[in-house]
Amino acid sequence: MKQLLHGILIVCFLAVIGDTFIVAGMGNQTNLSSPTSISKEKTLSVGILFPFSGQCSWVSRNVFPVIQMIAQEVNSGGGICGNKIVLVRGDTKGKEDIGAEVCQKLVEDEDVVAFIGPTSLSFTKVKEIIRNNKVPMISPTAGITELDKAGRTYFYRTVPSDFLGGRVIARAITDPQRFMGLTSSLFRIAVMVGALPAMTSFKEPIQEGMDQFGGSLADMIEYETEKDSYKEDVLRVLKSSPDIIILIGTPDDSVLIMQAAHKSGYKGLWFLTQDQTNDEFIRLAGPELLKGVYGLAETSPTKTAHRVEAFRKRFREYCGEDVKIFDASTYDASNILFLAILRAELRAGQVNCATVAKNIRMVANDGPNKVEVTNFIRGKQMLEAGKEINYQGLNGPMDFDEYGNIITSYEIRRVQKDAWVSVETISVDNLVPFTSCVASNTAVYEYEGTKQLVRFVDAAVEEIEKFGEEAFPKFREKGSNWFHDDSYIFVWGLDGMSYVYPPDVSGEGKNMLDLKDISGKSIGRMLVKRATSPTGEGWVHYQWPKPGGENPVWKSTFIKRATAPSGKTYLVGSGKYNMECERIFIVNMVDRAISLLEKKGLAALDIIRSPSGEFIFLNSYIFIKDDKGNELLNVAFPELEGTNVANIQDSEGKYFVREELEILKTRDDYWMEYMWPKPGETKPSKKLSYGKKVVVDNRTLIVGAGYYP
Repeated sequence: MKQLLHGILIVCFLAVIGDTFIVAGMGNQTNLSSPTSISKEKTLSVGILFPFSGQCSWVSRNVFPVIQMIAQEVNSGGGICGNKIVLVRGDTKGKEDIGAEVCQKLVEDEDVVAFIGPTSLSFTKVKEIIRNNKVPMISPTAGITELDKAGRTYFYRTVPSDFLGGRVIARAITDPQRFMGLTSSLFRIAVMVGALPAMTSFKEPIQEGMDQFGGSLADMIEYETEKDSYKEDVLRVLKSSPDIIILIGTPDDSVLIMQAAHKSGYKGLWFLTQDQTNDEFIRLAGPELLKGVYGLAETSPTKTAHRVEAFRKRFREYCGEDVKIFDASTYDASNILFLAILRAELRAGQVNCATVAKNIRMVANDGPNKVEVTNFIRGKQMLEAGKEINYQGLNGPMDFDEYGNIITSYEIRRVQKDAWVSVETISVDNLVPFTSCVASNTAVYEYEGTKQLVRFVDAAVEEIEKFGEEAFPKFREKGSNWFHDDSYIFVWGLDGMSYVYPPDVSGEGKNMLDLKDISGKSIGRMLVKRATSPTGEGWVHYQWPKPGGENPVWKSTFIKRATAPSGKTYLVGSGKYNMECERIFIVNMVDRAISLLEKKGLAALDIIRSPSGEFIFLNSYIFIKDDKGNELLNVAFPELEGTNVANIQDSEGKYFVREELEILKTRDDYWMEYMWPKPGETKPSKKLSYGKKVVVDNRTLIVGAGYYP
């Protein structure tokens, strides 16, 4: 018997013999059949990270049967090129520490190629295991905002971020006549949120949504979860005499809180999140508590209704139960992951964490000449025929952005006659676009000046998305918050047409697409490239004179895409001269260089070297060596090219290249501090460099860049 962490790891082998579905359990599961025949087969292990016990075990009861159903379909058709899918269950118990420990053991002991899960409850610490071990995950349940920008390669989810969900709640409550079917406004709004990351994830989006849509909160309190009584918490929030309470918590805690409020004489409304907006919660709460209860749920587009109904029927036939919350997102996550594994085998000839991670977007996102598929069987047929696919989910397109997020619409529901009924749908058109919202997360920046610049552009984007072109005159008012000293907002169309340029309004109405700086850097095209990227935002660094000046100095500009009420899309930006270099700038530059090398091979070196390209700014530049220390490219110190730098020392005697090479024996990237001259200088200065491995033409290269803090 294999037991781990008091029986929280359970291995389930999935195989098909004839029409018989075999589950060979270990740990505290019961063996339904001997696993002998299974162990002789080639298998691929997929980790399943959910709470299989504890207060939130309802999540695994909802999602795991769906994963089993799709895995059985895969294995019935011959598996992944003859390899059977094995589901390895890790019971997180809904706890951060346990989730991280189980995740690490699955990586070390079970050689999983990917994870389905985890929930928001354990993501905070599981995140580091995913990142350090480079194992892809796709969660059908985790809306936690911490996942919004957790990483570009290994993090995916098939549910939207709480950043959207919180704003949807705020949007509905600030316009209840339109979105909740009420006849009057709600003036006193309170929030009760459980003191767990999965729940506090809603706090900031709700508050920011209130600010954005003209509402205010009478009170927001956090409460400790899993208590026997919430009387004191309820009495505390009722002091604000709320018209409505937004309640964020587990179903069990929510019922106890609502019971305590009912006993205390509360007659107002409730607004619940996705975890409670389901039939199970109605059965749990009972009719007495469900008067005036509203809820939030993701909704499927009308065009997918027939597929959703077919899925419900199939699931009912499979396990004899109706679909529940997260079932549709789990169906999509399972199909996407198994198709990614299949494509990795077919196109790369091997299945491992790296190849699976690279293929998730390849099977899910739209692209030229791709065939739309809606299930594994059809996707397999197309991939085996040499075609590329675009998986279409039950909740709509599963087009992952740069950070693995998706966008979907929401439905506002209310309880009527012991059932949830739809009141209104809220699409992203009713909100600040998701790409803008996520980019507003300034936690990735170290310097306050950078954060202020991002917030400045955020505010301009919000103005345009509220007031459209009527906002433009405000941006031109000299001496205002929008235009003072060398700080201003500029607005272009995505075709490069200038609409707002306060320093020189004579430049408005001109197309700036071919704008270049003194070094020939294509500023215009780079700005448009960032705005039309999946995230709709980004940075461009170039040399430009200050207003009224002649000599160019380094300027860093942050831009974001904005859509006005008219439907026209704009590029909105602002820049800062000689700003501090952020670590994220260096990481992004290295990632772009690696992407170029993967596409063009060593022919990319000339592009990376060019002073008119995007790989030189401030005192930062790209350098490339192989894993033996042979320098292939060094933009600032070309005399090092063609030499072996493994034994080079800095001014303090540090063999920093040796240390880098040693670190990269067990990791894919590094940060290193050492003393090194700035470009054009001989005196050493403190330098922080970032490097990352990539295989190009069967040769392991290390692509790096650094900055001088």
